[in-house]
Amino acid sequence: MIALDEDMVGTDGDTIIVQGLRLCLGLLCKTGNQLIGAHFTSHDTVQDMNIIMRRIRLWAANNINWMLMAAKFNFWTQSSSGLNSKEKLAAYFRTQLLYPGPMNYIDCSFAPVSYDIKCVKGLQPTLYYRATPNPNPTNPKPLPNVYKLRKPMGGVPQLVQTNAGQPGIYHLVPKNTSAGFIMLRDIRVLR
Repeated sequence: MIALDEDMVGTDGDTIIVQGLRLCLGLLCKTGNQLIGAHFTSHDTVQDMNIIMRRIRLWAANNINWMLMAAKFNFWTQSSSGLNSKEKLAAYFRTQLLYPGPMNYIDCSFAPVSYDIKCVKGLQPTLYYRATPNPNPTNPKPLPNVYKLRKPMGGVPQLVQTNAGQPGIYHLVPKNTSAGFIMLRDIRVLR
């Protein structure tokens, strides 16, 4: 199980939590044997998103068979990327990942200010949401399969593994990964 905070991307064989989504967007993909997730912020540029997408392409190896994006899309229209609609986002993700299938999405406008999305692998992944606990106690768990997009002032953005020992690059797993989650049923599809 992994948990992805802002500007993180990771892969796991069982469960991914995209945590603390406010004005952000979560992307979840499934290949034959793994889940891949990313947490994009509304401040990310297309250049920032492309860096994260390259990592997803490496893990996915053109083998994605399910994809979902979750966001409060009415807020995402003001994002720095210019990808200001579900349709533009779906086209971008499909093109970047060479994915010809349907784009599942959840408009999380109904969710509280900050919310978490949990995806559990299965033939068809099962999705849950909850209000992000406040406070949200976490445990550091550096892993080689979780990366953080580091955006230095005036520098070139780069992905850094959370187990690389760099200051400020942490993978934090919520202490409670089951309480409060409600199954999501209103999943929509863009063809």
